[in-house]
Amino acid sequence: MLALRLYCKPPAGLSSTQAYSAPFSHDRKPYDWAGVEGTWRCFVCFMDYRDLFEFNYHFQGNRNPEYFDDEYQEAIRPVELRLEVIDPRLTAGSSASSPSFPLVNPNYPPLFFKGVSSAAHNGDAAVEGHVRLLADGAIRWFFVTKYDGVTQ
Repeated sequence: MLALRLYCKPPAGLSSTQAYSAPFSHDRKPYDWAGVEGTWRCFVCFMDYRDLFEFNYHFQGNRNPEYFDDEYQEAIRPVELRLEVIDPRLTAGSSASSPSFPLVNPNYPPLFFKGVSSAAHNGDAAVEGHVRLLADGAIRWFFVTKYDGVTQ
């Protein structure tokens, strides 16, 4: 757990939800308009596969309603992402603008990134992806993890 540095609590309160309120966010690269680069931490919660099987194939019939009780404990995994934005000059000939992803605003070109995902219960995985501004103003993140070179 110490490797994930979960003991470092982020600031709380409404002001900490504002853009660029994270520590070191003002030190970002000038082309990192989305604030991609840095360390991201989250918890992934899911139904353990044994519980999922029991839920679907319970001896009294499937869809056992007991799993919806407040006492049910889902599986929880802390995950840390360390991301680095790739210099746009190195990705200029890539799929930055294509018919399926038109360039909406030249001030916010697609950002490509790479990095590492670490979890407490399994090894590190390579991460790669991109961030794009959509026509409706939303920001779309896309990334995949790779274990031993295989996309997951």
